[in-house]
Amino acid sequence: MKTTKTLFITLICSFIFSLTTPSSIAFANHTLITSNVYAASTDATPPEISPASHTIVWKYKTLNGVLYKCRYNQTTRKWIGKWIKA
Repeated sequence: MKTTKTLFITLICSFIFSLTTPSSIAFANHTLITSNVYAASTDATPPEISPASHTIVWKYKTLNGVLYKCRYNQTTRKWIGKWIKA
């Protein structure tokens, strides 16, 4: 009776182990990738398009009666190049 019970428990444990082990080994080298998908409503307006390029303008200054200009990147707020006579 005791050997039958032990054999039965051993078989059940072996069966459970055989079911769980291959799946964990199969997914051991995989990376989980998730993504979110949102349904668009029919009355939704398209999103506004924002520019991806930099906005570059000329800045001017007068020094001792002489007009100088320099390019300025308004997106990054940095000067581009040196001041030159206009």
